Amino acid sequence: MRTISNTIFIGKILYSLENIPSTNAWVQEFINTHEAVEGMTVIAANQNAGKGQQGKRWESEPGKNLLVSILLKPAFMEVKSLFFFNKAIALAVMETIRRFTDKQVWIKWPNDILIEENKVTGILIETSIQGNKIKNCIVGVGANVNQLYFNDLPNATSLAITEKSEFELQDIFEELCMQIEKYYFILREKKLKEVDTLYHASLFRKNILSAFKTENHFFEGIITGVNNEGKLIISVNGSEQKFSVKEIIFL
Repeated sequence: MRTISNTIFIGKILYSLENIPSTNAWVQEFINTHEAVEGMTVIAANQNAGKGQQGKRWESEPGKNLLVSILLKPAFMEVKSLFFFNKAIALAVMETIRRFTDKQVWIKWPNDILIEENKVTGILIETSIQGNKIKNCIVGVGANVNQLYFNDLPNATSLAITEKSEFELQDIFEELCMQIEKYYFILREKKLKEVDTLYHASLFRKNILSAFKTENHFFEGIITGVNNEGKLIISVNGSEQKFSVKEIIFL
């Protein structure tokens, strides 16, 4: 994979690796042992211990998908604004996928990317905090690009499946770096309301009656939004309820 020519800082320092446990873990180890520059990027052909949200294993066929982690240092952001960072990254990844399909692309709370109703991309952001500021964010993105079969993942898809065509991973990698940099600069300009509005405009199942499951029961409700703490807001029989990531499952 080649370094990026049309960004200012993301992807300028690039480590392109064949087989590692996890791109996020590789970046974290690098931070622990080296002076790491913001925008440093690692990309792998295969990772054998990749993780998604809540520690779930990330399945990826070697050489078929985009597995990338980017180091960002948003010291300009306070910890209370952390979920705006998540929203901005989700928007960047969504915009990347939209460049390669005409189908509907959604953000499924908190930051999975769907083509129609099937997951095409996962995002794992690992953050370190210093005082009330964000020190480092390792942004891990796993995008299903050319993989055609997924074991025991009935709701997974890829660009190759939806578009019936193979893609150059370099093209998607370059678009991803450009989009993340674009939205990162939007955050730097303190345009949090713009980020929030765009996120909600692409929120999966917003304002649609949907079924959910918590630890204790099944219920129906309408997603009305996501608050600044990152909690999902659902209207249930006219009463608003808020849920954290581990508290609720979409059905």
